Amino acid sequence: MSRVFIYGSCVSRDAFSLPEAAKFSVVEYCARTSLVSAWAPVVPCANVPLDRLGSFWKSRCIQRDFAKELLPCLEKTDFDILLLDFIDERFDIYRYPDGSIITLSSELDECMYEPSGGERISAYGDEKTDLWAACWGKFITFCKEHNIIDKIRNEFFMIFIIQFS
Repeated sequence: MSRVFIYGSCVSRDAFSLPEAAKFSVVEYCARTSLVSAWAPVVPCANVPLDRLGSFWKSRCIQRDFAKELLPCLEKTDFDILLLDFIDERFDIYRYPDGSIITLSSELDECMYEPSGGERISAYGDEKTDLWAACWGKFITFCKEHNIIDKIRNEFFMIFIIQFS
């Protein structure tokens, strides 16, 4: 059975609940974290009203983004396939004056958290594109250093494998 680490959306995760995907096991799933946020300093989330969400999963997504858990999870999880699904890059990000960054996900919006003192960066602007490109380079280097570069797949590749294997 192939062990899959998903960095992306529930659409990718849900594909693995199909009967055709029985030979795969999802061992980790990180969602609602921009690659830009993953490389930024940790942000305390004590002031985020997570109790407004009513969902452990939604709260966990926010906590993981603020704590920058993507890279440590990649280091400690044993997996065969790293599935990259960048749909969460559709969210704006927020940069605090100290350089820390959070993803302005729908879950963060749902709990009515309003960051202040910094600046909102549009998901579709040049600034985020430039930041993302720089972080992509760091991510590739990280994957090479941790011997996971050959495990990278994208969502479309995995859907094809699940459907036609």
